[in-house]
Amino acid sequence: MTGRSLPDGVRRAFRLVVGGRAAQRQAARDVDDEIAFHLAMRADRLRAAGLSDDEALAAAHRRFGDVTRVAEACRVEDDARDRAIGRGELLGSVWQDARFALRGLVRTPLTTTAALLTLALGVGATTAIFSVVYGVLLRPLPYREPDRLVQLWQTARVTGDAHNPLSVPTYRDWKERVRAFDGTMAYAFNRMTLADRDGTPEQVRGAMLWGDVARVLGTRPLLGRSIMESDAHDPVAVLGEGLWRRRYGADPHIVGRSIRMNGVPHTVVGVMPARFRFGSPDVELWTGYAQILADTLWSTQRGRRFQRVIARLKPGVTPAAAAADLSAVARELGRLYPDNEANTGAVLVPLREELVGDVRPALLVLFGAVGCVLLIACANVAHLLLARATARERELAVRAALGAGRGRVARQLLTESLVLSALGGALGIPLAYVGVRVLARLAGDSVPLMETVRVDASALAFTAAAVAVTGVLVGLAPALRSARRDLASSVREGARGAGQSRRQHGVRGVLVTLEVALSLLLLVGAGTLLQSYVRLRAVAPGVRTDGVLAALVAASPTKYPDAARRVALYDRVAERISAIPGVRAVGTCDCMPPEHVSQSGGVLVEGVDPGSSWPIVQQPRAGAGYFAALGIPVRAGRAFTAADRIDAPPVAVVNETFARRLLGGSGDLARAVGRRITMDGTTWMTVVGVVGDVHYSGLAAPVDPLMYTPFAQAPSPGMDLFVRTGDDPARLVPAVQRALLEIDPELPLSMARPLEAAVLESIAAPRFQTTLITLFGCVALALAVVGVYGVVAYGVTQRQREMGVRVALGAGRARVLRLVVSQALGPVWAGVAIGLLGALAGARVLGRFVYATSVHEPATYVAVAGTLVAVAAAAAYLPARRAAAADPASVLRAD
Repeated sequence: MTGRSLPDGVRRAFRLVVGGRAAQRQAARDVDDEIAFHLAMRADRLRAAGLSDDEALAAAHRRFGDVTRVAEACRVEDDARDRAIGRGELLGSVWQDARFALRGLVRTPLTTTAALLTLALGVGATTAIFSVVYGVLLRPLPYREPDRLVQLWQTARVTGDAHNPLSVPTYRDWKERVRAFDGTMAYAFNRMTLADRDGTPEQVRGAMLWGDVARVLGTRPLLGRSIMESDAHDPVAVLGEGLWRRRYGADPHIVGRSIRMNGVPHTVVGVMPARFRFGSPDVELWTGYAQILADTLWSTQRGRRFQRVIARLKPGVTPAAAAADLSAVARELGRLYPDNEANTGAVLVPLREELVGDVRPALLVLFGAVGCVLLIACANVAHLLLARATARERELAVRAALGAGRGRVARQLLTESLVLSALGGALGIPLAYVGVRVLARLAGDSVPLMETVRVDASALAFTAAAVAVTGVLVGLAPALRSARRDLASSVREGARGAGQSRRQHGVRGVLVTLEVALSLLLLVGAGTLLQSYVRLRAVAPGVRTDGVLAALVAASPTKYPDAARRVALYDRVAERISAIPGVRAVGTCDCMPPEHVSQSGGVLVEGVDPGSSWPIVQQPRAGAGYFAALGIPVRAGRAFTAADRIDAPPVAVVNETFARRLLGGSGDLARAVGRRITMDGTTWMTVVGVVGDVHYSGLAAPVDPLMYTPFAQAPSPGMDLFVRTGDDPARLVPAVQRALLEIDPELPLSMARPLEAAVLESIAAPRFQTTLITLFGCVALALAVVGVYGVVAYGVTQRQREMGVRVALGAGRARVLRLVVSQALGPVWAGVAIGLLGALAGARVLGRFVYATSVHEPATYVAVAGTLVAVAAAAAYLPARRAAAADPASVLRAD
């Protein structure tokens, strides 16, 4: 292949490399010649002094020194000087280009403003989403060597449930037998009532810890120390920084002080910093395990599984090796304790995966969506810069005629795009800060670690990279076009003020196609998620949520240690709250629809062979007024009454799913009434009623079999309270709080909110995803419409002479209108076709996020495609109408 047959870019690169090496060889020859000259001059002087030729040459070399070293030093110095001169020239040239670019942007304020706003929107949104992705998925957890932390769960081999908590005896066995761990720590959540002399009672979210926090997590406390292994049986507490500042005024002497919590004095041993997030973001204090280990039932029975466990791997131990060791221990325990451990295994999950594994796909989809918005913004700005470069063709041609090379002109245009992108990125940073706050509010508790998300150095570095890439992308088309443009034709077209080249029109068409394809991809996703969310929102939770106040009431287990006192307390609570004006019904339950139930377990139905295992059912405890307060219908039999006390025969109420699946009530629910069931094989309960199904595992999950037991027959210290009223339930909060304090000054009300708010919180994650994807889709549609309008309007301006000639030759205005619109829709149709193919290919990504909705819904695809084409046609109609209405005589005279 000859050099002439090589592409221009390859030849230029070849000349650059070869020319640079030739210059280096020439510089080396110059140094050698200079040294040879100096040696010859000195040798001549020595010959004149009487030395022979050989002696004179040898003496000249001795006096000159090491020729090779001097030559190398000279070459190095020469290279350094050339590089310094080159850098200075380059920096001066770049600075000159940047100043010229700024002056040029100021001269076109409308184009510059539109481009800056578009880039600021794209860069700001992308930076905000990147901050969320980095903060949740990539930023190291605030613990020492977080990659060595793992979460441990028991697995149920029969049901397939892989995330079961552990009992105290099982945890002890794992801790002693598994050799792969450098430390373990068990924890369980609890509500803590603070009732010391410094303020009114306050209930906070807490966690009980059993283990050495410093060894496992490696987090240093702000004051004092953290929970230690030796604190297991002692009433000690560690406060979170927020609680310490809010309730105790940031008292620096808090360590060693006694506070009353859950009716028991606890000694404060430390304060953890605000960045310490363990267990749950809303946990504000941590205690030892004294309450659990003092209870013989919870501390000795293997069937009472309530703990979560974190372990630290030993150095050099891989998660796979630790999982194998843990599984071997679980199998051994199954042989030793067949009644409780035979059907359980173990699973080990890296802590970060445990925390964010469920939201990772959704965040990556959102990041991809906002990336599409940024690409559309880049295409729009590229439109503007192409139009600007076309308007400057005469100027660029004159610069080329005066000696500026094509590369120099292209570099100037690329510098302008980089300056524009940098300014847009600077404007986008404040938008990113605002966007992160908005995202945090939209996400709520549906995105773990969201409270740690911020626009930090990593996000700013990403912004800088995005700005650089964006600048290159938006400036590439104008720069390449100017480098390929013929000088003579540019001067001729500039002199005539004539139009648009076919190649330029093709570039703009490609950009429009890209915008439309990406917009369609986003809009199809938004439409699919929106349908899913609407259908999820329409799911009936099984309760009447209107007019219901939901709250948590947690009594002190020390003040109310036995069943009789707890039953008496909640009887007084129900009686006192029922007397509040406007209250229609009061109920209690240790469950919160639509996504929380207290416990599950196996159930045996009398006369039915369970096979290898008992069916697993949900097992909440409910008070007598619970079903009336939440409007849960009684389908057969009766609900609980005040007569279902601890000394009465054990009874149960089941839901419809339980009755149909397990009690043979598929045809007649009344057949389930009177059947007997047991949870332990000893105590048999009689089914006295069947009630409607209620969602306790989320609105998207199917209803599971469930049996309610009377609260009075198995009372617990804490219960969810439900108060039905005919007014706004939020107005009841002060009155309910006063009623509780009148009953017990250490009985606060917490988590009070309308039940409708609890239902909305349960679907916060799909609402977050749907809102953002829909927002991105609308922004993409708006940018695409602006792009189509800009391309058509500019094309009409460039083709005014052609349109005038067509009209002068007899073409009707309607024909000109159709011509312009049809030509404008060509790239749009191509973009629709490409976007539909992309949407079909990527539909499976949305499959895990939708409820009762097909990701290949034809109506969605047709509606989105039709909307895009219609909007694009409307955008093209306005400039096309202006072209058709032009006066041919005036257009031709102006030409």
